Amino acid sequence: MQLKPPTLVRDYEYVFHADPALDTDAEDFVQRYNEANESGSWDNVPLRDGRKPIVWKLSHLRGIPKFKIQDLLNDDIRNGRTQPSFVTLYHAARFALKAVSGLAEHNGMPVDDFPRFADAEWGRAMSVPPELMDRLSEIELDGEVVGDTLVREIGGTALMRVLPGKR
Repeated sequence: MQLKPPTLVRDYEYVFHADPALDTDAEDFVQRYNEANESGSWDNVPLRDGRKPIVWKLSHLRGIPKFKIQDLLNDDIRNGRTQPSFVTLYHAARFALKAVSGLAEHNGMPVDDFPRFADAEWGRAMSVPPELMDRLSEIELDGEVVGDTLVREIGGTALMRVLPGKR
């Protein structure tokens, strides 16, 4: 039996900046939030009334999806965009998303590990199914629909964590 070599590339966690559990009015909130996103340790991020944030578990973009998403980014740049398009961020999010904790079931969203399917158009890479991404775009937090912003931020986080690799 051959074991895979150990790697420093691990799944990571993300907390949405507008999560109602976060005390955004606390001193140094932005700095502490950014540090938590970098380090993966959310212990120093101020919370409201002992609430716990919703934690999204993400994996690094790899293989064909990584390269196709880089192609989408290049198209965005060629088209004069200064930010990635929603389409680019959507695809980054659907390949990065793995699980969520702390989310009360919402509109049929799973509350732990997400189902995944082999997307033939993307080299059979495992992705969150489109119907789950549709449900994600409808998520409400404290009565406000934040889904598209959440998808944008998860996709953007995944893009910021893309590791260099050969083409």
